[in-house]
Amino acid sequence: MCGLCRRVALYFFTVRASRLQREDLLSAVRAPALIYPNGTVEASHPAVYTVSCEINIKRFPLDDQRCALEIASWTYGKEKIRLHAHTEHSLEHYTDNEEWRLLKVSVVEDEYEHEGINVGSCWKYTICIRALYLLQVSELRYDVSVKRRPLFYMVTLTFPSYVMCAISVVGLFARFSTTGEREERFTLGVTAILTMAVLSLVVSEKVPHSSTHVPLLVAYFLFNMISVSVAAMTTGIVMKVHRMGRHGKEPEEWLLRLFCLRPMKVRQGIYTVNADSPFHSSSYLKGLNGELRKCESQPVSEKIPVLESYIHKLARTCENIQDEIDDIDVDDPTAFRRRREANGYVRISERLDLIFMTFFITLVTIPVIVLFYLS
Repeated sequence: MCGLCRRVALYFFTVRASRLQREDLLSAVRAPALIYPNGTVEASHPAVYTVSCEINIKRFPLDDQRCALEIASWTYGKEKIRLHAHTEHSLEHYTDNEEWRLLKVSVVEDEYEHEGINVGSCWKYTICIRALYLLQVSELRYDVSVKRRPLFYMVTLTFPSYVMCAISVVGLFARFSTTGEREERFTLGVTAILTMAVLSLVVSEKVPHSSTHVPLLVAYFLFNMISVSVAAMTTGIVMKVHRMGRHGKEPEEWLLRLFCLRPMKVRQGIYTVNADSPFHSSSYLKGLNGELRKCESQPVSEKIPVLESYIHKLARTCENIQDEIDDIDVDDPTAFRRRREANGYVRISERLDLIFMTFFITLVTIPVIVLFYLS
């Protein structure tokens, strides 16, 4: 067992501390400045600095911001301290942000002036002569440029607003809504405006508050609200024209041609007034909507009493015609509706629906295309 044992000798040496070489790892942090033999002074002050910058929200959410970090001495001029950037910039400790994208970081060496105090001679260390003067100071300025990522605002606010405006415009001027008096158009327009107002409250919470500029997103919402409001008021013009056609009025031919419409052909039906009347025979043509168009006329008889009797007969005949029209409306509503839709003013109102719908759809589509293109 003793053959497996080994004796170890321990030796102790005493060395002076001056003969040992050691390096202080925190010397660069603890020392306020490092002075090199060539006269270079390097100062290091590790810390986290917070800089407040003015934000321009005129193009929000497509805005890009610039923030400047200024480093200078408040007490020593450029003849005593001249600042130089060690490196342009380092992104070693930079962490990418979800809302902002870093564009560039630039370093600028500049100078500026501020008032300094020059201390002159003193007597008995109590009274000194001081004078104010302009001090030239060396300055380093780090310009940081960032750009906002607009995808969140475009998807959650801009696109839903466009869809709602487009649906409202189509509902206001759709072809299927031309029957009846169409009062539901105003109801749809008011509902769309109220929905836009509620959505604008959400926008006001997302947009930074400022009274100097109107943000681009807020201007887009105001534009949509105004467009839908004007579209809702425009339906009143279309309803007025449509009602004129429902009452049996016919427009002039030039008005139909103005809207690229052809006058309807007249049916080949000739009606003659009673041949036994004191009037000469007069022929009339019957149109699609039931109106009578006189083709030719002869001079009226000068027998006044006979004329009055025929006027009374004509009044009774008109009453019979009105009763027949009422019967047609009840017994054959399809034929009556077809004849009513062939009215010139009804066709003009349909053409106005198409024109206004195309105009307002284009009006609300162009801004959203521009916003998505710029983003």
